[in-house]
Amino acid sequence: MTNPIVIFTDLDGTLLDHDSYCYAAAEPCLNFVREHNIPLVFTSSKTAVEVKDLCKQINFYHPFIAENGGLLSIPENYFSPNKSNQNKYIKTIIGKARTEISLVLDMLANTYKFKSFNEMTADELISHTGLDQQQVLYANKRDCTEPLLWLDEETKLQDFAKELEKYELRLISGGRFHHVMGKHDKATTMILLIKQYEKYWNKSLTSIALGDSPNDLQMLRDADYGIAIPNPHAPKMCVDNHANLICAEKPGPEGWNDTLLALLTELNE
Repeated sequence: MTNPIVIFTDLDGTLLDHDSYCYAAAEPCLNFVREHNIPLVFTSSKTAVEVKDLCKQINFYHPFIAENGGLLSIPENYFSPNKSNQNKYIKTIIGKARTEISLVLDMLANTYKFKSFNEMTADELISHTGLDQQQVLYANKRDCTEPLLWLDEETKLQDFAKELEKYELRLISGGRFHHVMGKHDKATTMILLIKQYEKYWNKSLTSIALGDSPNDLQMLRDADYGIAIPNPHAPKMCVDNHANLICAEKPGPEGWNDTLLALLTELNE
């Protein structure tokens, strides 16, 4: 393989176990990625604070995409000959501000039943997410999305989404919550970052994307290789017309590890 590889991965239910948030089963592949200096771009609905904390835990310091593509964060001097600053990230907001989204949701709360992150107590957030108190604080430091629990009839969800469109907002279903955001997604921000890598390297790259839920679907379609991780809590994803789609056999970090490691080994032959 002459083209450099960049990996874009969802976190919850993909690299991280859906219930425990553990990534231990993915360590063999993570070590392979480290040894071969392959950029691993975390691409998540999580906040920038959450993802940055995970970067420190796993010891990967590459750009990351947060809040479902609404935010791109790149280590200072990453795309320059100088050594990148692992402690300082340059953050670019791509989506609508959370304050704008909250104003729209306040209006729609008179017509539809839902509860947003912003309205939940710390105890409620802990209960619904499985996070601890510190992690919940990080999860609520949002810049450009608002997760919510849908408490109304499922038949009204489509009408709710149409109402959001009037305000240039969209509704995406994630692993646990529905996410209200601007007209952006993981895929569009992934493509922006791919262009930056290709400009810096002055060559085309091979992109690999991994995900387990509907908000990962377009990212898997737009990557050179898409890896669909099975989600026992959601219907099987349908990725049509993708010549290089791979369906992992196991969920979470086990499926992530086995499938990605096999693909990387093949591409590096």
